[in-house]
Amino acid sequence: MAEKDKTMEALGPDILNQLFDTAPDMICITRVDGFLLKVNRASKSILGYEPAEIEGTYPTQYIHPDDAGKLDQTLHEILDEGLHTEFNQYINRFRHKDGSYRYLEWNTRLYHDHYYCVARDVSDRISYQQKIEYLSYHDTLTGLYNRRFCEEEIRRMDTARNLPISIIMGDMNRLKLMNDIFGHEKGDEYIRMASDIIRTECRPDDIIARWGGDEFVILLPKTSQIDARKIVSRIIMSKKKQQVNGIPVSIAFGLATKSLPGDNLSGIIVKAEKNMYRSKATCERSRKDFIDWIIRMLFEKSAVESQHAKRVQQLCKQMAVVLGFDQDLVERIALAGFLHDIGKIAISTQILEKSDALTEEEVREVQKHVMIGSQIIGKTHEWHDIGYAILSHHEYIDGSGYPKGISDQDIPLIAKIIALAECYDAMTQRNNDQEKMTVDQAIAEIRRNAGRQFDSELAEIFIKQVLQQP
Repeated sequence: MAEKDKTMEALGPDILNQLFDTAPDMICITRVDGFLLKVNRASKSILGYEPAEIEGTYPTQYIHPDDAGKLDQTLHEILDEGLHTEFNQYINRFRHKDGSYRYLEWNTRLYHDHYYCVARDVSDRISYQQKIEYLSYHDTLTGLYNRRFCEEEIRRMDTARNLPISIIMGDMNRLKLMNDIFGHEKGDEYIRMASDIIRTECRPDDIIARWGGDEFVILLPKTSQIDARKIVSRIIMSKKKQQVNGIPVSIAFGLATKSLPGDNLSGIIVKAEKNMYRSKATCERSRKDFIDWIIRMLFEKSAVESQHAKRVQQLCKQMAVVLGFDQDLVERIALAGFLHDIGKIAISTQILEKSDALTEEEVREVQKHVMIGSQIIGKTHEWHDIGYAILSHHEYIDGSGYPKGISDQDIPLIAKIIALAECYDAMTQRNNDQEKMTVDQAIAEIRRNAGRQFDSELAEIFIKQVLQQP
């Protein structure tokens, strides 16, 4: 000990002061009541204060109000226990001169009648930890809780004091179609809008989570089924007012309630999910309303497409009558003709209305419309055959068409009829720089491509009995 004291004496006070002031961490010496006696220069780089600005003050002037009590408690514990030999570590928020708060990690030791404190700025570390913790329990797209948090919360809340516990499950309708038609950016907007609607109509303490890609869960402790239904009703009323690209937000909901302690909460979740799928089936029956929205949007986007669809519809209907089909099938084929280009809703107006020849890339873009149209229409169970006809109406008899390159017998009859009607209308009603063909020229073109692009037998029936040309 004597040797150590000699060494310290040899260093001299100037060296010790230099070490004190050049230390990168903030060092403070205080009285037991917290009064700041001495602070090193690191206070400037860490908190923006010159040492003289905070010397002679109390830390409580700078401590975040929520942390002040914790600091007093820590210092009193050190004082009461007389911890002279070890540093005590704690973290609090200290106000920077610019008004913001910084997280400081303190190591404090009581020696005689003074506290010796060393503080390091750990704001970046705390911020990173908070971000990681947030991401581990939140969905990045919506900001709602994620499934992991929700599952933990379900286990935590499953106690008698939280009864009745109601659980609402929601599943977004048409999300895949939104992605296919308008792209994933709009699909994400659709999800965010749905989450915002749910968040707005729920109570502050309700727990809302994104359960999966297109599913949400709402946990409602101490909530009866009647009150839970009121929440669902509010959400349904609110979502009717919200649209993305003209498409109303659509969510199917299912609800179940645990009322008795002996009920299995996992079983309640399954019940809510089953009720949701039952509701979803009802929502799917309104799919035709959704298709009406798509048609209206397409025709508002392009008057040319509107006129083309109506003419093709009429030609298809005439062809079906000539072929002797019953009235139901005639109307079905006419409907297919009307809907055949519905997938063009996903094609830009710039391409649809372009008067010059399309580039190869633009041609590939336009060709996507058959796949998209098929997805829009084919999801409606009773229109499955129409969806397949839409998918196939650009297939050629010789197999050189798109999108699948199927040939002759594999091409549905409705698609073969649409192909004739559409091409005839396109040739005689051109909207680009190409000169319109006369009826005779269009007929000659159809005959030239019969057996390659068109069904030969149907082509002759179309020419002679629909167009009534020799």
